[in-house]
Amino acid sequence: MVVRKLRDAMRSPEVIKTFETAGSPPAYLDSAEFTRFVEADSARPIAAVKMIGEVE
Repeated sequence: MVVRKLRDAMRSPEVIKTFETAGSPPAYLDSAEFTRFVEADSARPIAAVKMIGEVE
């Protein structure tokens, strides 16, 4: 029920406008989509740190 309410809220023109005004793209991701997003997003800095080498 909460998930449905959150998903519906993220489709609201008022909420979309608020996010856009703040400079953040409005998006709703379910659990599986969010997990994939976090995994992909965290892979970029990990790869950059590995390229730099050991960081003290």
